[in-house]
Amino acid sequence: MKKQLVILPGWNASKDSWQDFINLAQNQYEVICLELPCFGNEPCPEKIWEVADYAEFVKQKIIDLNLARPILLGHSFGGQIAVYLAANNQQLISKLILSGAAIIRPAKNLKRLVFEALAKTGKIIFKGAPAILASESDFKDKLKAYSKLIKTKVIEEALIISASGEKDATWEIVAAKKVGLKTKKKIKN
Repeated sequence: MKKQLVILPGWNASKDSWQDFINLAQNQYEVICLELPCFGNEPCPEKIWEVADYAEFVKQKIIDLNLARPILLGHSFGGQIAVYLAANNQQLISKLILSGAAIIRPAKNLKRLVFEALAKTGKIIFKGAPAILASESDFKDKLKAYSKLIKTKVIEEALIISASGEKDATWEIVAAKKVGLKTKKKIKN
């Protein structure tokens, strides 16, 4: 009897994106690639999920499929879920394999805060915009205009930071230079 290998793909990945690996691994393992909600054939949840919710989803799939302590392979976001699942349900799996797992988060800095704000803003836009706008072209035009506004704000922040002399302003300087703005600080190599 082959050992069971459960694959948890990363964000925006599905069984299709793992098919080449599955074909190779099937010689030695019974491979089960679980697609996360909103990816592949799994429907989206009605609310925004935390890692614990995804881990509970995977736990329930392992139980429903009657898997006997499979090896759990988590890639990227799937690795984060796998670590959470393994830490809270040690009896459920036999081994844990991580590939590019997103489990260590850097400390919050200005760069991270700006990108979180942009992500939250984008989520609001994409959730409500299609229902509000009359046509797809209107949506694209408004999205381009809003994107330009966001880019401008990020660059303004970059210039403020680079002018303030903060040590960790490299990304902001790069952002400013990419759009042709001059800064007084040099990029450290």
